Amino acid sequence: MSKKLISSIVFQSAFIIVCLLGIVLFIHRNGAFFDAMSYFTLQSNVLCLIVMAISLFRTVAGSTSHVRSFHVVKTGTTVAILVTFIVYHFILRPVMIQFETMSDTPELSSILVHYVAPLWFFANYLLFEPKGALRESDGIFFYVFPVIYISLVFASVFIGNRWGIGDLDYPYPFLDPGVIGWLGVMTAITVIAFFVNFMADLFIVFELTIDGLAKRRLLFRSSGNGQSSILSIDSISISVLKRKSMLIDANESVI
Repeated sequence: MSKKLISSIVFQSAFIIVCLLGIVLFIHRNGAFFDAMSYFTLQSNVLCLIVMAISLFRTVAGSTSHVRSFHVVKTGTTVAILVTFIVYHFILRPVMIQFETMSDTPELSSILVHYVAPLWFFANYLLFEPKGALRESDGIFFYVFPVIYISLVFASVFIGNRWGIGDLDYPYPFLDPGVIGWLGVMTAITVIAFFVNFMADLFIVFELTIDGLAKRRLLFRSSGNGQSSILSIDSISISVLKRKSMLIDANESVI
């Protein structure tokens, strides 16, 4: 087993433990499993936990099947959990602090699910995930999880079920037309869609760039080897011609 493989196994195993701890603490803090599961935060963390567990199993087993398909799934999961981090840190947390619905110092469960898990999963992508497998058409798959979540929220409210904790019908205020109006909701969804699209393009361009550089490096090496071979062949040819010339001169002198 190579050092990188061992590091990957340790890194993924530690993530599973920490991510599971964050999920358990988050559910315990919110009191009810289904209420806690109404949040995109927890659902994206559970998705990361499942995907990382599968990834760890594939790494240990040395699986080489469906490598590209799983890479697309794993990268899409990375985008989903980064949405959790960005939305919480730059939108929800400042608003909640402003209206004094949370303290300046977040609880451990919040730190684990909103910061540690997203950044750790992203670090795993940067450090251990093979690059260059994404295609331009793969970006559409990164929308699947956010679209399913938002669709389930509105479908649940439509049939009368309650999402979220407390007296809220929606898990997030930016999805609640009763709080910010339908125009505000559509604006929020558009911003999220724009961010997902931006992240998808960023990952795809990043991988296509790496793939292009790898191919150029391979061509350069091949070209270099080819030139070396040509030079060596030319050297041999010149040497042979010199020897033939010397033999001819020797024969002429004997005659």
